[in-house]
Amino acid sequence: MPDNIKGLVCAYHIDGQGASKELSFKDVKKINQKPEGDGWTWIHLDLDDEAATKWLDKYKDMLASVAEALGSPRTRPRSYVFDRGILLILRGINLNAGEKAENMLSLRLWMNDKIVITTRREKLMAVDVIRKEIAAGNCPQTPAHLVIDLVHGLTDRIAEKVEELDDRITFLEDSKDNNAPKSVQKKVQTIRSQAITLLRHITPQRPALSELVEAQTPYLDKEQHGSLRVLTSRISGNIGELTAVRDRAEAMQAAIASEQAERLNKTMYLLAIISVFFLPLSLFTGLLGINVGGMPGEGWGPSFMIVLLLMGIMGGVTWWIMKKLKFI
Repeated sequence: MPDNIKGLVCAYHIDGQGASKELSFKDVKKINQKPEGDGWTWIHLDLDDEAATKWLDKYKDMLASVAEALGSPRTRPRSYVFDRGILLILRGINLNAGEKAENMLSLRLWMNDKIVITTRREKLMAVDVIRKEIAAGNCPQTPAHLVIDLVHGLTDRIAEKVEELDDRITFLEDSKDNNAPKSVQKKVQTIRSQAITLLRHITPQRPALSELVEAQTPYLDKEQHGSLRVLTSRISGNIGELTAVRDRAEAMQAAIASEQAERLNKTMYLLAIISVFFLPLSLFTGLLGINVGGMPGEGWGPSFMIVLLLMGIMGGVTWWIMKKLKFI
């Protein structure tokens, strides 16, 4: 079934034997009146289509606040446990063509023992992988297993992006001396900006999953709580690695800026020494070059050599004074 038919990206009914049946939008609309038989249903909606939000508002087994959260543009990760089910909002890496990975996408979901409803505004690769698995006959056993698979897919892609940033900053640290400072500075700034953006988006994901791990709910068994605990730990590790990448990038920026300032100071110091060295010589030659009468040595042949000798003596005295004062 093509994506986004009246707001429906995909829908499947998984029976008690683990076989899947693809549902049309007409089938999905009937769920309100007569749910599918044994097993459970997964419905994935595109919020950019008004038909999807209308269906959410009319779904009888969902609280109005939950329907509002599933359709809301506010995407901060969070989780809530209700008597009727679990609301979970997470973020994933943006792997769509032409998009920046750090501009993360949101996945909103509602689950209980009979249904999983997920909503999106842009395509998420973690969802597509599960769709392909279901099409191949590898269906999640329960709604909770589907949720675990989704969280696992989002976490894996976050970990891949964090590892990529770590490799990039490590490469720049190792090859810094072989590159122009401006080129390195720009690359380091890009990595730092990406790490900061990812941290801002991912950090709330840890408490959202932690709250779900600690919640007492019949929709997650002991094994699934354990899986979520492991995924929460991985998110914590990713946050720690991103923090380290950001700090390393800041340290590199500070080191490059310090090196540039040191080079500039050395250049300015050299120019100052040259200026001090030539200042008395310039004064001396300036005095000799004034166009007035009575200049000593005028018309006398050896006078030029005497001037050169005096300038040499003045240069030597200046050098000695600067050496004595430890300027050079």
